[in-house]
Amino acid sequence: MLHIEHLHLTLPSGSYEQMAKLYEGVVFKSNTPGTSNPSPPPIGEVWPGQGGVYVGLERARGDVPLSHLIVSERDPGKDLIWQAGLDWAADLVDEGHSDFMLPDKGQGALLYANVPELFDKSKLYWLRTQFSEYLAFCQGFYTGYQYHDAKEASLSVRAVRRLIA
Repeated sequence: MLHIEHLHLTLPSGSYEQMAKLYEGVVFKSNTPGTSNPSPPPIGEVWPGQGGVYVGLERARGDVPLSHLIVSERDPGKDLIWQAGLDWAADLVDEGHSDFMLPDKGQGALLYANVPELFDKSKLYWLRTQFSEYLAFCQGFYTGYQYHDAKEASLSVRAVRRLIA
C-alpha cells in the first residue's frame, strides 16, 4: 500500500470533475487523530459519517490547506440575524462533528457552482465574511450574486465544515 503524507497538485484552471477524477480511490487523512475517512462521494451526494452533503474540493488559500467542503442539510427553521447565524452554525453538531461554521465568500461561490439545488433560490443566505462593522456578505442562489446586507437583517443560514484533503 502506498502512503503519501503530503500531496500538492497544480492543475490548470478547469472543472472540479477533473480534480474529483484525480482523487478517485484515494483515502484522505482525517481531521481527527486515529481515524481515517473514506473517499468522498460524488458532488451533491450525502457523505456518510461527515455531517452532510459533499460540495467538492476547496482550493488551498492562505493558511487553509486543500479541503473537502461539506454542507449540513440542517437549518435552524427560521431566518436569523448575522450574529445569531454565526452562533447557530458554531453550535451545530451533526454525525458527531462540531466544527461547522457559516461559509465564507469563496465557499458561498463553491456552493452556488456545485450544489445550488440544495438552496431556496428565493432566499439570501448569510456568509461569515464581513463587509464592514455593520454589513456582512450573503449568497444568492437564483443568480449566484453575492450581496451585502445589514447584520441585523434576518436571512437564511446553512453551515459548512472542512475536511482537510
